[in-house]
Amino acid sequence: MKEIWLFIKWHYKKLETWQKIFLVTMFLMGFTAFRTDEVSRAIFYITLCVPFIFMTKWFMLDPLMNSWKTYKKEKAEMFDVIKGDK
Repeated sequence: MKEIWLFIKWHYKKLETWQKIFLVTMFLMGFTAFRTDEVSRAIFYITLCVPFIFMTKWFMLDPLMNSWKTYKKEKAEMFDVIKGDK
């Protein structure tokens, strides 16, 4: 049992920040899903928003940042060609 606990701790340390947030929110979602008090409902609805925030980051922000980096790289290469460095 102790070895399993040590493995879980080791694996948790290897996770990225967004993965840790995702795991905690999924735990909270499961914990509050079948409770009826108002605080649990509020926590449940907040945790429902987290996957959508991550999906927005993955599907919109990350491709946009990659496109920006590609644009800057191609722009720098274009000026090098114009100057005759290449």
